[in-house]
Amino acid sequence: SFCTLLSLRVSNNKMNARKSWMFQLAPAPYIVRAAEKDEYYKKHVAEQLEEICTRLLGTRWVNRFEQELRLTAYCGYYILTAQGGRQTFGEEYCDLMQIHSTQFLPQSGVLRVVQVILHLFVPYLFEKWLPRTLTRIQNFQRNIHATQLAIKSVIRELLRFHLALFFIFGAYYHLSYRLTSSRMLLMNRPQGQLMSYWWMGMTIIAQQIVELVKLLRSHRADKIKEAIEEEEEEEEADEADSEDGDAGTSSAGRCSLCLCIRGKSGSRITTATLCGHLFCWKCVTGLCKANPHNALCPLCRERISLQQLSPVYRYKGH
Repeated sequence: SFCTLLSLRVSNNKMNARKSWMFQLAPAPYIVRAAEKDEYYKKHVAEQLEEICTRLLGTRWVNRFEQELRLTAYCGYYILTAQGGRQTFGEEYCDLMQIHSTQFLPQSGVLRVVQVILHLFVPYLFEKWLPRTLTRIQNFQRNIHATQLAIKSVIRELLRFHLALFFIFGAYYHLSYRLTSSRMLLMNRPQGQLMSYWWMGMTIIAQQIVELVKLLRSHRADKIKEAIEEEEEEEEADEADSEDGDAGTSSAGRCSLCLCIRGKSGSRITTATLCGHLFCWKCVTGLCKANPHNALCPLCRERISLQQLSPVYRYKGH
């Protein structure tokens, strides 16, 4: 009858509509909500474990191994909830399921274990081993703290950029998800109009660009300041050397190229050639650079080169 055909058509439309949303990839708000739920439960487990250890082992022991206790609690949470391909509390709360991004199958247990290792153990080991590694490197022994802060700052900005990519494209909330090709599948129908996080991602990227421009300008200003200070120091050294020298008409101690008194340091330091003549470092190196293959000594016309020049430190003669 007509009613039967109409009911069948309505049921088919419902089944088709259900198929259209049943296997939909989870939008960003659902993923963020699930991650916040997981974070809440992980902190709750960590607090309970710290309370038990405080009663049994004391506050000093808990403060000493605070990071290890937190790592143990987080691992225990994932073992109890996500082992065997099951959902965490946050994923269950939002009706999400992890799948492989290319195969669209439930994520395997091996990749879930790798994901937990990347998400928990790699940051812990990095935090522990970075100071020791820098200590072993001789060049960083004098400034370990500043180098450590710089490396952590770079990593923090890279993680911010990764978060911005998630807000823009709605995939891979954690870096471990991207490395293991894990996506979230929404198991129910989205309720209401979902908010887009695209503008948040673009805001983070804009902030990073502004900070990078400021950093480059600051670095350039520091370089210019250092160059000016070095130039002023060289000029002061040259003036001091000129005052110490003979101010008469004698040409002793003067460079044959610029006719200035040779200095003891900086760009005016006394420099000897293989033929035995003395010039300012700045003058004779400029001569060699201007004629790299045919440079000649201005006094005896012998061939000279940059490799054969020798600065004379602590020179006291004329």
